[in-house]
Amino acid sequence: HDDIHLPRGSPDARPRMAKGSAEYTTTWLDQHTPWGVVAATLRITDTAEDVLYDAIADAAAAHPVAVEAWRMMFEWNVRRAVSAAFFTDALPPRVRVSVSLAAVGSKSYTMRFDVSAADTGRPVAWVDVVSVSVDAATQTRALPVPHRDILASYARRTGGTLGPVSRPPGSPRGAFETTVRRTDCDRNGHVNNSLYPLLAMEALPSPTPAVGRMEVVYTAPLRPGQMLAVDCVTCEEDGADTFWCEITTHGTPAARVWLRPLAAKYRAGPRRSRM
Repeated sequence: HDDIHLPRGSPDARPRMAKGSAEYTTTWLDQHTPWGVVAATLRITDTAEDVLYDAIADAAAAHPVAVEAWRMMFEWNVRRAVSAAFFTDALPPRVRVSVSLAAVGSKSYTMRFDVSAADTGRPVAWVDVVSVSVDAATQTRALPVPHRDILASYARRTGGTLGPVSRPPGSPRGAFETTVRRTDCDRNGHVNNSLYPLLAMEALPSPTPAVGRMEVVYTAPLRPGQMLAVDCVTCEEDGADTFWCEITTHGTPAARVWLRPLAAKYRAGPRRSRM
């Protein structure tokens, strides 16, 4: 079916953008800690991927080839990069996530997640996730996106920008070393993508600042029992400290994380304690 094209002039020549939305409940820990905000937001985007899967299946119902291609992409995929912006240091109890297909490349695709307060609509964060389809045997070898042209017609063509993920000048500060636990891993047997930013935040100065911008590039999976090291470089950008962290295992980079603190205007201020 590689030669299938959408006929000009027909209603299907202008497919509607595939998008969907859902609401989720956050926990007290998610709402009131800097790492909770980041972890919960990434965890929610993981869950909301299924919403997009259903949305594309619905939008492309007239083209079974597109639905099958999307199913193939979802069967085995890994995240390659995450770009996110946060507009609060305290999540509301209920959030609404709108998700859409942002772009489709030759071997990757980008999903866009817009997170807002369910009751007021106030923006909480946006997240762009770049994923690649991989073969089931290695879970690392990237495969071409099947029927890319058809799938791209359902994308909104936005997002997908990455920040300064290369190491800035300066000597890295060896923050800490640890061992990957089985409880750090997901059903695919490697560390879940949402935990990498938390490892980087562990290397930041105390008290841990709330995150305003974040870029993560995943380069290799981490599996139970592996030793990992986290190094951190602090640099200044626009008058604020910015943190670049590298997570390695036996000298091999597993991820690079760039973090910038939340702007003062978005901070909620002191919170009540809970005993």
